[in-house]
Amino acid sequence: MNVKRAPAARLSGAALLVLSLASALAAGACGSEPPASAADAHPADLSARVTFAPVGEAVDETVATLLGEVVLPAGAVQRFGPPVHGRVSRLLVAVGDTVAEGAPLAELTSLEVGDLEAQARELEAVLRSRSRLLAQRRPHVAEGLAPVTEVQEQEAAVAEARARLAAVKAQLDARRALGAGEAAGFVWASPVAGVVNEVHCAVGATVGPETTCFAVLDTARAELRVRVPERVLGRLEGVEPRVRFIPASAGGHDGAAHDLRLARKDATIASPSRTRAFWFVPGDGAPAGGWFVPGATGRAALVVRPTTPLLRVPSAAVTGYDGGEAVFVKEAGDTERPGHPVAVTVVGRDGDGLLVHGEGLTAGAEVAVSGVFLLKSVWTLGDGDYEAGGHSH
Repeated sequence: MNVKRAPAARLSGAALLVLSLASALAAGACGSEPPASAADAHPADLSARVTFAPVGEAVDETVATLLGEVVLPAGAVQRFGPPVHGRVSRLLVAVGDTVAEGAPLAELTSLEVGDLEAQARELEAVLRSRSRLLAQRRPHVAEGLAPVTEVQEQEAAVAEARARLAAVKAQLDARRALGAGEAAGFVWASPVAGVVNEVHCAVGATVGPETTCFAVLDTARAELRVRVPERVLGRLEGVEPRVRFIPASAGGHDGAAHDLRLARKDATIASPSRTRAFWFVPGDGAPAGGWFVPGATGRAALVVRPTTPLLRVPSAAVTGYDGGEAVFVKEAGDTERPGHPVAVTVVGRDGDGLLVHGEGLTAGAEVAVSGVFLLKSVWTLGDGDYEAGGHSH
């Protein structure tokens, strides 16, 4: 239904009357004054009442818009206790805090470190005492006042104390490598990155490696789950869909959409919901940010590449005409009829646009998006000199 215009013609009186009424209604809707007479609505002025938008090549086709929810897979929650036994002296994080690997979680007073430091102090005193005694015995042996064996025994006692002290200090060094301070306290660092989900340790509690103190969600493993109904699955066969996700927290604004790629999909259809779960993640190198957190929900538009070349037009451009659907394509330099109808078939949707194909419609052409009703009135109520598909109007 690509309508071609015959040589110069004029509208019938009926057409002018309807166009005048349509113009008055349009002006009233915009809050402006209606034209003073039917002459003001003459097609010569129609070009000023119509605006156009370009036709584009379709890149994506929206198969369905469904609910999406950010969830964590099994094993993404890490629960753990401190590496050594100790008493909680201060908590440094709370539920909901985001932590990096190595970030401080709490300050502990280590019972093991305290015991080792006490042992070290005791052994240092023993070593000093035995060293003084050895120093006293050596002159006696040199003067022949004491047997050599006494010095040998004392030297062995000093060597034993020194070895025990070295062993205790080695253990202290190992504990302090975990962050221990000189006063038997140390900062407990997180072994994983994520969001703190649970805190089970209170200040003053005695904890150890067997204690579950913190649960940290490894949010880097979060996925968007979309349950796809069985009626939609057929359109996804043989293609890899992507998702355009708009979090509910963004108020549903399309400008807040995030593109996610398919990570995996369930092998079977769940019963009784008759849906199949598809799982999506942010694209490679694309940081998820604060919107991609467990529990977040929003609109998930499943998009695929069109299997046949299609064009994308604004939704407002498509109108019913001559028993089908059409768009009005801009006629350069024509002020009486600035657009002519071209029949289209709507085959899909992409965001706020429609995917169509139509004979003679090409990417780059401009189609009317406002004033469409006025154009349709001109072409529908003409005086017979305009024909569409062999039918006079």
